[in-house]
Amino acid sequence: MRSQAYWPSNHLTADLPSGLAHLGQTWKATMAELVHRAIAYLDVSHQPHVWKSLDPQGWTLWNAYDPQSGQWISKLSDTEMRIWLEQRHYQG
Repeated sequence: MRSQAYWPSNHLTADLPSGLAHLGQTWKATMAELVHRAIAYLDVSHQPHVWKSLDPQGWTLWNAYDPQSGQWISKLSDTEMRIWLEQRHYQG
């Protein structure tokens, strides 16, 4: 008797139009962003909270929350994030 087991396969999404195949990755990224924002908001530290995310092409983007000013920034390059952190440091 042969048993059938479930094995995840990438070929299932390969046949979908690119918009639908990308939908799962977009949903995961959106949920991860919401979780990071919730954690940053609930943390009582006065230090900025910085985390990275990926765009659809796989490029690294930086996000941050400054609890002292309540400012959120997102989707910055590493240079832009560095500048933002330095400006915040010298303002305070």
